[in-house]
Parts: sequence; structure tokens; C-alpha cells
Amino acid sequence: MSSSTTFPKFEVDIKDLWTTREEEANVAKFERWYKNLKTRSAAREIAAKSKSFRFLDLPPELRNRVYAFAFQNMKNFGKRQNLALVALPTITRVSRQIRQETLPLFFATTHFRLVVASDFNNRFDPDAEYKSTIEIQNAGTTHIKQKVKKTLRLAGNKALIRNINLVVCDARDWRRSGQGQGNWGGYDGLFTAFSAEIRLGQGNLVVNMSRGMGARDWAELSDTIDDVMADTKAAIENVAGKENFQGFSLRDLEQIVKTLRCYQKS
Repeated sequence: MSSSTTFPKFEVDIKDLWTTREEEANVAKFERWYKNLKTRSAAREIAAKSKSFRFLDLPPELRNRVYAFAFQNMKNFGKRQNLALVALPTITRVSRQIRQETLPLFFATTHFRLVVASDFNNRFDPDAEYKSTIEIQNAGTTHIKQKVKKTLRLAGNKALIRNINLVVCDARDWRRSGQGQGNWGGYDGLFTAFSAEIRLGQGNLVVNMSRGMGARDWAELSDTIDDVMADTKAAIENVAGKENFQGFSLRDLEQIVKTLRCYQKS
């Protein structure tokens, strides 16, 4: 309001006036408008006195809601993210503090998938004369790209995964499976020997082991696949049995996946 402008003060009281319904409606409308005017005026006063609005001044619970909305704008939101190729939300690059706050929320609330391989044949026939070096190399490793590994290592306990589907194929099928060709659609589920659906909620670990369609292609390996499934589940439960366990770190996942490498040097 300009300092040179003056307005008379007045109160509106129409109870002793002879009025029409239209006039009464206009007075009521004016009353609502005036209340809104006072609200807008107060907001302008606060804005004028504040140097700037700082997002980080908001309470943590409100910031987390903003972060959650930001995650929803990600490509493939709502689908399982391939951990080997996952891209972090853009909001994590705003500042160091926001990165520290968003990483735990992102990794704890996102549903991940990780496709890995096992050299089942080396467990089925450990004395076989021929050992495929490529199969051994593909087995028992996470295949997570270096950029993602670096992010996970630097984040440490701030990047703990609570929901992940571990998909295991035969090392002989690794190339044909299409893994690594895309963020979600690159893997052909026909090659899945078994999977481990891992969920951690309210301190309770749930591990669902199931055979995949790929297990039917290697009928002679049926018992071997069952043995590797049992070892994998035991490794998962062993890691989750640590004191104050809150989620799976990169090191935890590497330890679990390592059990999928059946070949042992003599």
C-alpha cells in the first residue's frame, strides 16, 4: 500500500437495514473477499521481510515428501530398476546435503533387480577336463557398472537396499540372456534358472526362492540348481543376521553373489 494513500475505517453491520437478498449476498461476498485480502496481505508481509526461502529450512518430513515426488518423475518409476545400470535421480545433484538426504530414501524405497550368473556345470561336474574361463568370470559377480559401484561405495551405509530381486541364470546363457542391453527390457526371462525375491520391512526379512523357466533347459542340473538356491538363501540370511541390520550394502550383495561361483581352484 502506498504511504500517500489513506482509507476511512468502517465496519459493516446490516442487521438494522432494510435489504434485499441480493444486497445481503453482496455483503457476504464482500466479507469473504475482505478475509482473503487480509490473508494475502499477511503473506506479502512475510515475503517482504524474508530475504529468501530456503528449502533446507523445511522440516525433514516435508523435505522427504518433496524428494518422493521428485523420484516419481524418474523414467520407469514404479518398475523395478536394474541395479547394474541404475541412474540416480537428478535431485541428488543439487547439493551435497540434499544428496546425503535423498540417497538413503531412494535406495530404501526403490525396487531393484540384479541379474547375475552361476556356473552350475562346474558344481555338477567338478572333475570335468574342460573349464570355460568366460563362464567362470561371468559367474559370482554383480556386473554392476563402475559408475554405480563408485556411488554405492561412497554412499556407504546411506545406500542400503531393502527390496531387490536377485535373478540367476546359467553362466553359459549369460551372453544370450541380453543382460546389459538396457535399464529394464534387456534381459530375457526365459534364461532365469532361479530368483530370490528379497524384501526387508519393519525389521523382518522375507526371502522367496523360486525356479525360473531356464531351469527346464538344463534338466540334468536340477539337483545342482536346488543346492545353489539353498546356498544363496543361506548367504542372504547370514548377511541379514548382522546386528542392527538395516539393508543390503554393495559389499553385502557382492558377498551373496560370490556364492554363485561354483568353480574352486585346486
